[in-house]
Amino acid sequence: MDVVRTDSGTAATATTPPAATSTYESPPAASSPDTTRTILDVNSVDFHYGRSKALHGINLKIPEKKVTAFIGPSGCGKSTLLRCFNRMNDLIDNARVSSGEIRIDGMDINAPEVDVIELRKRVGMVFQKSNPFPKSIYENIAYGLRIAGVRDKRQIDETVESSLRGRRCGRRPRTGSTKALWGSPVDNSSVSASPGRSPSSRKWF
Repeated sequence: MDVVRTDSGTAATATTPPAATSTYESPPAASSPDTTRTILDVNSVDFHYGRSKALHGINLKIPEKKVTAFIGPSGCGKSTLLRCFNRMNDLIDNARVSSGEIRIDGMDINAPEVDVIELRKRVGMVFQKSNPFPKSIYENIAYGLRIAGVRDKRQIDETVESSLRGRRCGRRPRTGSTKALWGSPVDNSSVSASPGRSPSSRKWF
């Protein structure tokens, strides 16, 4: 209580205490951890064509279920790196990963015990232009199923027919025919062109 003195006497006045103010601040929302798993891990990879070094100490992590684009000028090594992922460079004389490692789902794909055919069943590559074997159209489409051990003629016939029907309907047959060729791969690498760029200037994994 405050006491105020005036000419007519002393008067007492009550004062109201100041209202309490809250200084509590809600904690910031916890950010959810990044649970994206790395499916492909490239560690310090060098690559040679004979004595010519094409890739220099490449380090790269590609997350699972994401789209990753390699964009660069012609001849910078985009396709060379992509072909390393399913060891297609093994088919080129004197071409090799000279140092480093490439792991897919934790597996070193260049380890001596790796079955290259099994690797290529899982990691497919879809090219812009078809590159058929010197066989009939039927045998080209059926080839992947045959090397995968499929012997059921009805299943092979149905796969060939569905791939060819896709072409008749006006759809580009790359995916259908290549999936048959590679035995429905789990991981696909695609080499495709975008408007205004050369076919080799854009790569997708």
